[in-house]
Amino acid sequence: MKHQKKIIKKENNSAQKNSQLNQIQELDKKKWIAIYSFFLVVVSFIVYWNTLSNGYVLDDFSVIKENNIVNQGTKGIPLIWKSSYRYGYLNVNDGLYRPLTLTIFAIEWQLFPDKPAFAHFINILVFSLSMFFGFRFFAKIIRPEFIAPLFFTFLLFVVHPIHTEVIGNIKSFDEIMCFALSLLGLGLMYNYHHKQKIYYLFFTVLIFFSSLLFKESAILFLAILPVFLYYFTDQKLIKIILNTSLFLIPVVIFFAIRKNILGSYFGLEQVSVIDNLLVAAKTYQEKVATIFYILAYYLKLMVAPFPLLYNYSYNQIPIVGFSNIVAIFSVIIHTILFILGILSLKEKKLYGFGIWFMLIGLGLYSNLFATIGAAMGERFYYFSSFGVIWFLIFGTFYFIKISEQKISFFNWFENSKLKYVLFFVLAVSVVFSFQVYSRNKDWKNNLTLYKTDMPKSPNSARSHYYLGNELVRLVGDTMKNKELKKDYLEEAEKHLLSSLEILPNYNDCITQLGVCYYRGGNYKDASLYYEKALKNNPNDALSINNLAAIYFATGKYNQAIEMYKKAIELNPRFADAWVNIGSCLGMTQRYQESIEAFEKAIEIDPSKAKAYFFMSKSYEFLGDSKKAKEFAQQAKQLDSSL
Repeated sequence: MKHQKKIIKKENNSAQKNSQLNQIQELDKKKWIAIYSFFLVVVSFIVYWNTLSNGYVLDDFSVIKENNIVNQGTKGIPLIWKSSYRYGYLNVNDGLYRPLTLTIFAIEWQLFPDKPAFAHFINILVFSLSMFFGFRFFAKIIRPEFIAPLFFTFLLFVVHPIHTEVIGNIKSFDEIMCFALSLLGLGLMYNYHHKQKIYYLFFTVLIFFSSLLFKESAILFLAILPVFLYYFTDQKLIKIILNTSLFLIPVVIFFAIRKNILGSYFGLEQVSVIDNLLVAAKTYQEKVATIFYILAYYLKLMVAPFPLLYNYSYNQIPIVGFSNIVAIFSVIIHTILFILGILSLKEKKLYGFGIWFMLIGLGLYSNLFATIGAAMGERFYYFSSFGVIWFLIFGTFYFIKISEQKISFFNWFENSKLKYVLFFVLAVSVVFSFQVYSRNKDWKNNLTLYKTDMPKSPNSARSHYYLGNELVRLVGDTMKNKELKKDYLEEAEKHLLSSLEILPNYNDCITQLGVCYYRGGNYKDASLYYEKALKNNPNDALSINNLAAIYFATGKYNQAIEMYKKAIELNPRFADAWVNIGSCLGMTQRYQESIEAFEKAIEIDPSKAKAYFFMSKSYEFLGDSKKAKEFAQQAKQLDSSL
C-alpha cells in the first residue's frame, strides 16, 4: 500500500513538473514571439524610413496630387464612392473602382494637404503592422520547430528590394492593405474553425468585402483561404469548400456595385500595347512564351533583385517564342513547382503552402487567363513573393531535415544546420536592407526616378516618354533660367523622339512632343504634332486644348475660345480648359465672363491656384480691389510662386 502511495506521489510530482515545464515553455514561446514580431516592425521602419522625405511619384499624381476630387478632402468622399478610380483626373473612366483607397487618400489630404510624408508614413505603418500581426498569428498556429523558418520568411519579406515600389509609392497603399487584410482574414477564419463563434465568420466576410473596395486583386483571398484551411486545420474538404463559398456573396455584391458605377463588370475591354507589351504578340504561342519569360524574370528578381525598374512596358521586355531558352526554363521550373505543390498535399508539407500562395498570386497577374493593364510590374509580385520566400525557406528546412524543438532564439545556434541557415539569412537581409534603403532614394520624385532608371530601360517607349514629359513639365510657364530651359527642352525632345522610334503611333508622346516645341516657342512644329495627334484621335481633349493654346499665344483669342469649348464638350471636368477660356475672355476685356469661367474651374478643382490668381486680375480690372486681394491671397496660399 505504501509502495503504491509512493508511486502515485512520484507520478503526481512528475505530472506537476511537466505542467510547470510546459508553462515555462509556453511563456518562453510567447516571449520570443513578441521579440521576433517587434523586431520585424523595427526593421520595417529602419529600411523604409527614408521614404518619408520622398514626394509624389507616378500614379500618385493621378490619384492624389492632381485628383480634384481627392483634393477636396472629406468633402469629396461622396463623389469618390460614385465614380471610377481616376475620375477626378481629367474625367477618366479607367475601369477601376477603389473607393476605400481614395477615401483614405482624401482623409490624408484633409489632415495634411499636399504633405506626402504623412501618406508615406501610413504606408510604412500598415506594412509593418501586417508583418507584426501576420507573424504572430502564424507563430501561434505553427509547431515550435517551424518558428525559425517562419521568422526567416517574414524577415526576408520585410527587407526584399522588390517591395520598394509597393512601400515607396503612395498609390500602392491599396496593395499593402489587400495583403494585410488577407492575413487578418486568415486569422479570423482560423479562430472561427476552432471556436465556432459566428461573429468570426461575419467579420471575415466584412473584411474581405472591404479589401475588394481597396483593390480588385483582393479576390485572391477566395483561392488562398481554402489552401490555408487545408494546410493548417483538420477541416474536411467539403467543409472547406462550403466555408469558402460563403465569400462569393461579397464578390457578387461588389461586382454589382461596380457595374452600377462603371457600367461594366470587368472594366475596360481594350488594352493598348503601350500598357501591356503582350498585345504585340502575333500568336497565342508567342504570348504564352513571353508570359513564361516574364515569370522567369520575376524569379530572377527574387534571387537577384537588380536591376529594379518602375516600368517594364513595351519594348523593354522582348516578345519571344518557345525557342527562347529562358521561356523553356521557366515552363520547366513552374511545372516542377506545381508538381511539388501537388505532392505536398498528401502529408500537408508546409513548403507546399508557399508554392500555392505563389501560384495563386500569379493566376491573377500573369496574363495567362486574362490580359490585364500591364505585362509586368514589381507591385504585381507582392503576393506571390511571400509564397516564393515561404517555399524557399520551408523547403530548405524540409529537404536538409532541420529539426529544432527549442523556441529560444539563442538555442538556434545549437543546431549546426540551423546556424548556417541563420547566418545566411541574416547576411542576405543586411545586403537587401542596404539595397532597399538605396532604392528608396530613387523614388524621391519623378525626375529622380526617371533619370535613374532610364539607362536601365533604354528600349522602353514609356520610359523615354515619361522622362521627356517630366522635363517639359518642369519647364512650365515660369522657368526664368533660359539656359536651363533650353537644356531641359533639348533633352526632352531627344527622349520623346526616341520613344516614337520605338512606338511610332504613341499618341500621348506625339502630343507631348508638341508641348515641348510649344514651350520652346516653336509654334509651327507644335501645331504639326498636335494635328497629328488629333488625326490619330479626333476626340483627344488634351490635344485640342494644346492647339487652342497656340491660338492664344498668337493673339487669336476668339478661335482659342472655340477650341477650348470643344475640349470641354469632350471632357466637362477639364479644369485647365476653363482657366484658359477665362484667360482668353480676360484678354478681350470680357472680365465678368472670365470670372464665370474661373469659377467653373474652381468648382471642378478647388486647388487650381491659377484660377484664383487670374480671377483676382479680372476683379482688379473691374475695380473691385477687395475681391481682387481676396482671390490673390487664396492663389498665393495654394501656390507661393504666384
